[in-house]
Amino acid sequence: MLDTAQTPLIISGAPRLQSNLYQITDDFIRTLRPELDYYHDKERKEVWLTQKGIDQAEQYFALHNLFVKSQLELVRHLNLALRAHLIYEREKDYVVEEEKVQLLDKENGRVLDSTKLQGGQHQAIEAKEHLPLTPEMRAMASITYQNLFTMFEKLSGMTGTGKPAEDEFIETYNMEVVRIPTNIPVIRKDYPDRIFTTLPEKVTAIVNLVREIHETGQPILLVTGSVRMSELFSEVLLLEGIAHSLLNAYNAAKEAQMISEAGRLGAVTVATNMAGRGTDIKLTDEVKALGGLAVIGTERMANERMDLQMRGRAGRQGDPGFSQFFVSLEDDLIAKFGGEGMENYFKKHKDRVDYDQPKELKAGRFKRVVKRSQAASESQGMTSRQQTQEFDQSVKVQRNFIYDERAAILKGSSDGFSVSDIVKRVLNRFLDKHASLDHFALDRFILDNISYAFTGTPEALDLTDREAVFSYLQEMILAELKQKQALAGGEYDLFEQTAVLRAIDEMWIEEVDYLQQLRVVVSGRQSAQRNPAFEYHREALVGYQLMKKDIEDLALRYLMLSTVSHNPKGQLEIHFV
Repeated sequence: MLDTAQTPLIISGAPRLQSNLYQITDDFIRTLRPELDYYHDKERKEVWLTQKGIDQAEQYFALHNLFVKSQLELVRHLNLALRAHLIYEREKDYVVEEEKVQLLDKENGRVLDSTKLQGGQHQAIEAKEHLPLTPEMRAMASITYQNLFTMFEKLSGMTGTGKPAEDEFIETYNMEVVRIPTNIPVIRKDYPDRIFTTLPEKVTAIVNLVREIHETGQPILLVTGSVRMSELFSEVLLLEGIAHSLLNAYNAAKEAQMISEAGRLGAVTVATNMAGRGTDIKLTDEVKALGGLAVIGTERMANERMDLQMRGRAGRQGDPGFSQFFVSLEDDLIAKFGGEGMENYFKKHKDRVDYDQPKELKAGRFKRVVKRSQAASESQGMTSRQQTQEFDQSVKVQRNFIYDERAAILKGSSDGFSVSDIVKRVLNRFLDKHASLDHFALDRFILDNISYAFTGTPEALDLTDREAVFSYLQEMILAELKQKQALAGGEYDLFEQTAVLRAIDEMWIEEVDYLQQLRVVVSGRQSAQRNPAFEYHREALVGYQLMKKDIEDLALRYLMLSTVSHNPKGQLEIHFV
């Protein structure tokens, strides 16, 4: 409802024609210079070309103007390649297994099976990693978690970490968060953070604590924020001769077994933040006497909820235990949100430290920076979810229109797509487009939309008389429909319904896919100082209006050019062309 809600739910369908632009744009992106050719906003997780970058692209691809309509696909692929290199990090956002890109759940570090990034982003990452490109699937339906959940009349949930996000639950879902007291009092000890200047200092301090605790036999769960960091700590512990288990996305199949054993005497388990969710870590009486499970967090997570989930691995059901987080000024959280003051402090002191003798930063301002950075990260996450929701408003309006029309057609009460109105609007658009109509254009329209058996318009038809041409076409359509009615018999209404619904469904799939691509394209318009959401809604409206016309055009073709018959069982058969 929150952390995963930044990504909309998408149903994929048939693959689109594979583009050769993925590798070409990936090669180009590798030539760009940070800050000069592109700007990367780490806080907002956005990236776009600067004017110099645009000039570079126009020179590289031999273009006069990159942002013309004919180059829409190239701009989309440039944005995808930029995001692949700068937004998506290997072993943090995804892993590569058996020459496949496997996405990771940011909340728990698990591999997201059978899940791909949409809009070509997955293929852009594959190009970045020099992997075979998988087919790019068309989006057939899309909805955000927020809009999905609010469709239900009653909504409730249960979580151990909902209270810190109560304001967002109220704002997004109109749901209050009620805290229920624990069955047994929590006796876990949550110690203050230990903060260091550099990452090596932090690693040394963590290993020293692990060694000290391990000597007593107290079990340890060492939790990292990424696959990369879990492997780093595993290597360091091996060098120190500390036997341990490693749990991350690469060996998630053994998760339940490894976590269930994490509470044994002398056990050391290194894991990403996937560890132990839904698995009971059982403690023996001997372990309880030693103080229970020790949970050591190697960094603060993106929000307080994830930290609470991590702490909650220890002290379950009244068991003893303790938790403590270690932080360095090099951590992603501090680097992104710590501010210029911390950045300057780090640059000034990073070369003065002794990695073997870590010096803890105990001043209050460092603790405040950690707290402020996490608050900023939570705010950024909330903003991202709101932006996802804002972008989905155009999709929501169109989706509601389409679904309402489909329901009305099935009930036989549709006013928007009645056959008579479709015929009038399609004919009027054709005549508006051809103010100076000739026989060739009229014959072509009839052959493409009304009848394959047509042999030509009568010479006596005055093409300058709009009403006469309109009546001629309308009579031809009505005659064709009368033939269909004779063939379909009592099931003629079903034939009309099926033809119009098929047209709606096909054009809606095209529109959903277009809106998915449009999001990628407008995200690159930051460089032109434009509001991406406004640009998206403006162009989505144009697409929506065109879709309605395309539905009517296709519906007319299905009504006119399809064949109607009954099979030996007497069932209606319709063949669309």
